[in-house]
Amino acid sequence: NDDSLTSAVNSWAQAWSSKNLDQYFTSYGANFQPAKGESRKAWEQQRKERINKPSKIDVSLSNINITNIDSNNAKVRFKQAYRADGKPIYTTKTLVMKKEGDNWYIQQEIASN
Repeated sequence: NDDSLTSAVNSWAQAWSSKNLDQYFTSYGANFQPAKGESRKAWEQQRKERINKPSKIDVSLSNINITNIDSNNAKVRFKQAYRADGKPIYTTKTLVMKKEGDNWYIQQEIASN
């Protein structure tokens, strides 16, 4: 279970790094709640612009820590290094994950420094 969570989170970071928008958005569940009560459509539009703008993106994750809430819900906390055409920006992130079918999807994304 932890393995499938780790691999879901890593493929999200990988899709972001390679600017694979389809795969990136697929990582987010149908019930994903963007922060600040934005609509999913507005959020996707904004993410597209932010991801397409820099010439190169590199996202790497470390210190991945998983808290299983139950068999279908978990929290994954990690340190994220995000670099786009400049110095890396470090953030601590928590992804609230939900299992639908055989796959884990991001339900909520919480960033803290």
